[in-house]
Amino acid sequence: MWRRLGALGPGILLAVMWAAPSPAAGAAAAKNPVKIGYVGGFTGVVADLGTAHIGGAKLAVEDVNKAGGINGRALELVIYDDAGDPTTSVTRVQRAITLDGVEAIIGGTHAATTMANRVVTNQAKMVQMSPQAQNRELTQGMPWLFRVGTMDLHNARALVALMIKLGYKKPAIQASTSAFGESGARSLREALEAKGIKWVAEEKHKEGSADLTPQVLAAKKAGADVLLLWAQGVDAALMAKTRRQLGYEVPMLGLDSMMHASALPIAGEAYEGVIAVSIADTSRPDVRELFARFEKAFGAAPATIYSPLLSYDAVQLLARGLRQVAPPEGKVDQARLKAALEGITDYQGMIGPKGTTWRFSATNHDGLPEGASVFYRVQSGKWVRYMALADLGQM
Repeated sequence: MWRRLGALGPGILLAVMWAAPSPAAGAAAAKNPVKIGYVGGFTGVVADLGTAHIGGAKLAVEDVNKAGGINGRALELVIYDDAGDPTTSVTRVQRAITLDGVEAIIGGTHAATTMANRVVTNQAKMVQMSPQAQNRELTQGMPWLFRVGTMDLHNARALVALMIKLGYKKPAIQASTSAFGESGARSLREALEAKGIKWVAEEKHKEGSADLTPQVLAAKKAGADVLLLWAQGVDAALMAKTRRQLGYEVPMLGLDSMMHASALPIAGEAYEGVIAVSIADTSRPDVRELFARFEKAFGAAPATIYSPLLSYDAVQLLARGLRQVAPPEGKVDQARLKAALEGITDYQGMIGPKGTTWRFSATNHDGLPEGASVFYRVQSGKWVRYMALADLGQM
């Protein structure tokens, strides 16, 4: 069920979504919900990510409430659109905490917004789940923030391991100038250095650039035999088309941001053979079932394969902690919720190959272990599961 609560500002709406409580929860549960604030970019440049994220979160809330909610209380999702803007994201989180009575925050949709809004939750000493940002410094000095996804260094190491296995020796790094791209490029450099490999070129581009010819030409001139990308989907698509137009048919390996639904139609045949690393495993029956539910509920497949899984796990992890500490009514003690989440050492969710297990602690808020990576490759115009990182030794 949906209920519009009115405008927060120009173009920004606040909405509340909740699933009907199960019979076990009782009719009173809907009047005494446990609220989670979800702050993300549902319009603007990251709208495809945000839409995929919120869909997964909604399905998780539905499942939590079907299972009895939070100690008989319904779990309720309060949704705030920050349009992918860091400043707006900060004001949305401030409102969620000070005016709307949320018990935890999930967000933001990408690194820039999360790096900004995490300061607010930390100052308020409120638990926050980050479902997307990969930069390693995200949780450093932020004791109230938990990461649901992976760190970019883990994905960078996976890409370099695959590159070595495939026999490429002269990589060129291609990354955006955003916080996302800068952190990814640093991780690629570290992963290459750890293996004694020197990159022959490193090029930067602004997200949404109309022309990437100079970057591709620099890699070609340097003699790179493979391109390592840390780029959003539309930029990766343009990179692929540009290299083909220049007759420079070297392989492209990169992050699963290259897999955004918008990328393939732009790149066309130039994307054939491109490889991306993700932490989503589409070979899992439960993952395929969740995608089917997503498409049935929202009328379209998610724009990315990882976003709905990350937000689904963010809600489920919070629900697990809340069940340990939420009172029959009234506010949740944030220190107790934080401790409950730090005590989770055996959560197996939707992210990673089957059996991937989260292990949080008081000193580790990056619970997803390294090694949960899965590779995908474009074959006949479709992304197809290539192999898991664990399979590299058997290739």
